[in-house]
Amino acid sequence: MKKSMFLSIILLLFASGPSFAQGLSGETEVGTDGNGEGFFSQYLFYDFKHVNVLTRYFWVNEVLQRGEFAVGPTLELNNGNVLKLQFGSTTDKDVMIAGTLIAKVKGRGILYIADGKLATQAGLPNTLYQKLFVSLTANGTWQFRIEYLQVGDDQSFLRIGPEYQHKLNNKQLFIAPQFDPIRKQVGGQIGVRFF
Repeated sequence: MKKSMFLSIILLLFASGPSFAQGLSGETEVGTDGNGEGFFSQYLFYDFKHVNVLTRYFWVNEVLQRGEFAVGPTLELNNGNVLKLQFGSTTDKDVMIAGTLIAKVKGRGILYIADGKLATQAGLPNTLYQKLFVSLTANGTWQFRIEYLQVGDDQSFLRIGPEYQHKLNNKQLFIAPQFDPIRKQVGGQIGVRFF
């Protein structure tokens, strides 16, 4: 019952969200860890004046691993910096607590994402995913990117590398080669963001 209600809300947002939201943006990623573990992920962000909504689905090896839905306040900080908080749940019954900080320091863009999942089922671990982008060029074409996943007490991955972004109208294509010193693997991601 909960799963059906969750999926109904997501479908309603897909259908009606763009009509009511002041801004709709998203990111679609395709990647690999170098061991044949391919993934596909898509985020959709609905921005209203003081509220933001996040929906996401994530596929690994052609199997839906998780759907997510969260909502929270959008806070304007000093100097045009923005903090977006999200609270929600996932299709595998985790509680989601996330946040995104969009900032500029000395003219360089910084984007930090923290996404925690609190397990509600006995024996399953909590997780913390973090992603940091630091602009290497004034126009943001080149970024330094770090992704980190903690599962329970274990570090699952630490992906470090550059990201190249190419803008086309209201879309941004990106390529991100990466090295994981924890798994000692080379991998990469490609994708598109839209605004």
